[in-house]
Amino acid sequence: MLLIAVGMGCSTSAHVENVDDVDEDGFDESLDNCPLDANPDQADWNGDGVGDACEPCDAVTMLSDGFAEDPNQFTVLNNVLYFYAGDELHGDELFAYDPVIGVYLVADINPGPADGSPAYFATVGNKLFMGAITPEYGKELMVFDSTQPELGVTLVADLYPGLDSSLPINLFGVQDRLYLLADDGIHGRRSLDA
Repeated sequence: MLLIAVGMGCSTSAHVENVDDVDEDGFDESLDNCPLDANPDQADWNGDGVGDACEPCDAVTMLSDGFAEDPNQFTVLNNVLYFYAGDELHGDELFAYDPVIGVYLVADINPGPADGSPAYFATVGNKLFMGAITPEYGKELMVFDSTQPELGVTLVADLYPGLDSSLPINLFGVQDRLYLLADDGIHGRRSLDA
């Protein structure tokens, strides 16, 4: 399956004879990634060597074509696009696209080819909450803290203790609170806040 990004810049430049800094953005044309349009920060969101100010209106970048499962559940946190997708090595897991480093696996929540099946993403502060499957807890409330990426995805709470799953759904964040529906094994599916 394909994951693509559509460029947001639009160039309307015409050809201009070589001058030291035609676009007056402070960069000599030999070093400028967009020599005919001002691009003072030399931004290049897709890393193709062409400055954002010069990207054609129809610029499309293929981010990845190696997914066995359609990428879905797109959520942005701190300018990084997080999504659920699958490959043969890791199963269906949490992936991300960062314009600087590209597509990468965030965490193999259910290790190996077994599916972690992260779903129902919600952000609160610097955290991405989701329901996901682990071999120890079943499908429970999990979190990825973008300020501590080395921790990966961790358990928030085993709402339905043991291997039975609380099946958290309909997660949404409001200010500094997370709201969701989950089954605790005693009261049935109910509204919770964390």
